Amino acid sequence: MSNPQQSRSYNLDNGETVEPQEVQWDYWKGLQQITQDQLTLIKQYDKKSSEVKKKLLDEQGAVYADLFLTLLTKLVVADVRLYILGMIDELLSAEPNRAAAFLSLKEKNPNLPCAPFLSILRTEQDPNGNVLTPKVLKIIPVLFSKGYKQLNEVDVSYFFSWSLLELRKENEVSVMNCLGCLQKILVHDDYRMAFANGGLELLNNLIRMNANNIQTVQVLYQAVYCLWLLAYNVTIAEKINGLSVIPVLVTVVRTSTKEKVLRICLATLRNLLDKSTNNEQMIEAGAVKLVSMLLNKTWGDSDIVEDLEALRDSLAKNIVVLSSLDVYKKEVLSGKLQWSPVHKSEKFWRENVSHFEDNSKELLCALKEIIRTANQEPTTLAVACYDIGEFVRFHPRGKPIVQNMEVKADILGLMSHPDTEVQKQALLCTQKLMVTNWEYLSNQ
Repeated sequence: MSNPQQSRSYNLDNGETVEPQEVQWDYWKGLQQITQDQLTLIKQYDKKSSEVKKKLLDEQGAVYADLFLTLLTKLVVADVRLYILGMIDELLSAEPNRAAAFLSLKEKNPNLPCAPFLSILRTEQDPNGNVLTPKVLKIIPVLFSKGYKQLNEVDVSYFFSWSLLELRKENEVSVMNCLGCLQKILVHDDYRMAFANGGLELLNNLIRMNANNIQTVQVLYQAVYCLWLLAYNVTIAEKINGLSVIPVLVTVVRTSTKEKVLRICLATLRNLLDKSTNNEQMIEAGAVKLVSMLLNKTWGDSDIVEDLEALRDSLAKNIVVLSSLDVYKKEVLSGKLQWSPVHKSEKFWRENVSHFEDNSKELLCALKEIIRTANQEPTTLAVACYDIGEFVRFHPRGKPIVQNMEVKADILGLMSHPDTEVQKQALLCTQKLMVTNWEYLSNQ
């Protein structure tokens, strides 16, 4: 406290504030809630100048850390706890290294220093606004950051379990407070896996839900920030390809008017480069063209330029790799197709069309099976029709080969499919089976 005589206000989860009252320590001594020694210590500290407090903490740091946590545990009145939390927050904010005094208490009690703070999180579940939680969420990151090799694993696990529940709340301020705490904790790789097991999916949901909501842009920014930190861990970055978050990040980069949101999304995409199939997902989401367009703009932030250049260079290499027969074969045989660059690469078709007859026409049979599969996903159907048309276009005997496969009737049937893209590709494929002026068709 810069001036303990001044009233201080604290934000609640519902946006309101509370004014902590001055604590009458003699009153609590009279109720035998604190001892004479504790009363003496707290009076020596409370309402004193910053110089006096610093001297006391320098000389008796562990003693005062123990005192604060003892008082926090014994005096359960909200106003008093808020006052004590304010003192702890003040000293840790001024000198984070003071956390060592709190961490040293573990030698005396393995549940310290986290137990009193986690107890507050555990018990303060008022949906109309938590008074103490925001202050606790300012203190915990300092303890976690300074004690990542000392803290009780059970306490760390409990905090992350609590945070997963908090991120599911509909209260926007509660979510932002929790994300703000995680932003400071996930700087340390030691905690990333502990949160990612369950947290990745929640962050994905938050990013998707808030991607197009200008009213919750801060939630979006904080959620992506946490994802950016997690993506420094290679194992986690590889897991992210199993989510749908990469196309959402690309969309946010394309549409966001907030530079800080753009910056953190680009930084996250850069962290995800060259991990598993992340590059392929970025390319499929249209990142190559978008990055090229953004590089033509003038940016005052050099980090944005560096991230864009890194994305451009890495994705350019992947486009070449993606145009390989092996990657194409893997996609077709999976039974799920997307508009990845390989499908519309004339170079790919000219170089590889002859391989469609390999292994008893394995690739053509797989495309035929896709087209004949009931309730097939529309994009997969559209791409399959397009690919059969391209085979006919580039293979010297493509037309009779496809006609002998007896798939033409199925393609004709897709011209009445409810999806307009499927209709379009089925029509184009049929035209390729009927005419030879490909240049004319390509201009349609």
